[in-house]
Amino acid sequence: MTQTQIFERFFDESKYTALFAQTAVAAACGTVTGKPVYAVCQSGDALSLTDCERMERVLRLAAKTGNPVVTFYHSVGIQLEKGLQAMQAARSLNQTIGEISGVVPQIAVVLGVCGGTAAIQAGNADLCLMAKQGQLFLVPPFLSGNEESFDEQAGSAEFAEKAGIAAAIYDTQEKAISAARDTVMLLPLNNLDSGGVLDYAVPQKPLDMDNYCRIRAGASLIDHDRDFELFAHYGSRNSYTALGTIQGKTVGVVATSDRFLEHESVTKIARFVRLCDTYNIPVVTLVHSKGFAKSSSEERAGGIREAARLASTYADATTPKIAIFAGTVYGAVYTALCNADISIAVEGCVVSPIEPKAMAAVLMGEQAQQATVQEIEQKAEEYAKQSCSAQAVLQAGLADMIADTNTLRTRVEEALRIVQTKRARRLPKKHGNMAL
Repeated sequence: MTQTQIFERFFDESKYTALFAQTAVAAACGTVTGKPVYAVCQSGDALSLTDCERMERVLRLAAKTGNPVVTFYHSVGIQLEKGLQAMQAARSLNQTIGEISGVVPQIAVVLGVCGGTAAIQAGNADLCLMAKQGQLFLVPPFLSGNEESFDEQAGSAEFAEKAGIAAAIYDTQEKAISAARDTVMLLPLNNLDSGGVLDYAVPQKPLDMDNYCRIRAGASLIDHDRDFELFAHYGSRNSYTALGTIQGKTVGVVATSDRFLEHESVTKIARFVRLCDTYNIPVVTLVHSKGFAKSSSEERAGGIREAARLASTYADATTPKIAIFAGTVYGAVYTALCNADISIAVEGCVVSPIEPKAMAAVLMGEQAQQATVQEIEQKAEEYAKQSCSAQAVLQAGLADMIADTNTLRTRVEEALRIVQTKRARRLPKKHGNMAL
């Protein structure tokens, strides 16, 4: 697709104002679903120093005016004959991307080749979307220099999605552009914008704990047909992260599976919550998990570091936060995921420091050594009913509301109304030092 074709498909009714003369980089300002947006589009040719400067100018203009900027990547790189000046231009552009990060949404859409420093720039955007024919790499795969470890998918959109760099991939360039429009619609204009209210329809099905599925669980909270899942194929699919709307207002929804959380799912959730907090998008977290994965390979892969990062991300986030105890919520999972302004306990949930059977053995003391399996299970069931139920959690002060599966969506709506005017102050500091 040409730059003009991309702009015509991206902006409302193909109406936009071109900025600068069209070269290897074209820029424009227009509206997307009525919102003012800047767009930068590469033609596929090598970029000149002037092209890099123009991209920088658009980013700074977007920050000044408080509007999102979408960059469509497709270039063979900067003109190498410019030598050291090319390196300086690339560094300066990346610095600008970093400086305005968190001020206005930056969305990268990879439609063609995006390699080297451009890959770093796309990776530094708030979200990176890709068409299947797009290529994203630091070093061209054919120059990897290690034939034994060569992966035929290296550099592809599928590879970037599995690596957690691409938030979503699409079959065609047209679908990727359409997804960029949807993203702009859901995100606020800037970090000070409260966002608008979109038309909505209530979800068609309530939460189903008998046939629990993290995707359907998230959909039971989000307005009908308004969920936009991100990082769906990163990790073992034990978590769900999606932008959506509740009563027409944008929210971020996190839902765990009923399995163990491995480190990649934990990383995905932390990254998503950080995005929502950046633009003050409320986060609704639905928790039903057996806990963090237990294995030496998980520990070696950084399981503790990622769990600490997740807990720090939730603790550091000042955006409105709603936690839902939907099923099993044990110890460390509660610490990491349930740092919230308002917590809702769903009837039938089990919230406990450790798994009830293990807790029963602790409570029975020496008697547990002579007890039968049936006796321990009976003790565990009694403990769960008396000390871990939704009512017990409410009385202990860990939950603020109780809901059943049919009333959960209403309770979430009420909770969001309560916290919509939340104000938070942080202690003076440069920044935190969470485990990255």
